[in-house]
Amino acid sequence: MFEIVMNSPPSKVKALFRDTAFNAGFWTGIGIFVFLNYLSYIKSYTEATKLRMFSAGGYFVGFPLDAYHSYWGYPSGEDLLLLGFTADILIAIISSFVMGLIVRSIWSRLAAGRMR
Repeated sequence: MFEIVMNSPPSKVKALFRDTAFNAGFWTGIGIFVFLNYLSYIKSYTEATKLRMFSAGGYFVGFPLDAYHSYWGYPSGEDLLLLGFTADILIAIISSFVMGLIVRSIWSRLAAGRMR
């Protein structure tokens, strides 16, 4: 499965992205990571705002690594954590690519079983 991608000319990789089963797995993986980052934001923000009136604090957002930090008190501000942000994007793309390959492999095996 993975040797198809690793030792392929660019035309085979383009054909892979035209495959419906691969696209379904890839975009599902991207959607899962977007949803998990959204849940990270909701969880961090709601927990941090409970303490906001009583102390300096803040919240971190990102899955699986922290990609954004907002803090209040003195000094206050917001930071985009570039290393975490870049790592989150790479992890999401690589994981989604692998998920697309797995869905494509399962789909082709199911299709081959139906043809018999």
